[in-house]
Amino acid sequence: MKKDNFVQLVFRSNNGTNSCISVEKLWCRITGFEEGLYYGKLMDQPVLIDGLERGDFIRFSHDYVVGINQRMGEAG
Repeated sequence: MKKDNFVQLVFRSNNGTNSCISVEKLWCRITGFEEGLYYGKLMDQPVLIDGLERGDFIRFSHDYVVGINQRMGEAG
């Protein structure tokens, strides 16, 4: 994985009804890597996760990556 690759990440949330844990997969464009963490811009609009919006910059580890697309256009 390198800068400008698009990665699909798994997010867990307990914002759902009945305190259930929900899982959502979202695309992110890698903007950098530092001290073992990737940095990126969220390309999708989250549905289940409160406080997270399309265009937000996030940090993540490779543990949350479930897909990679090197040539994907703007997602969403």
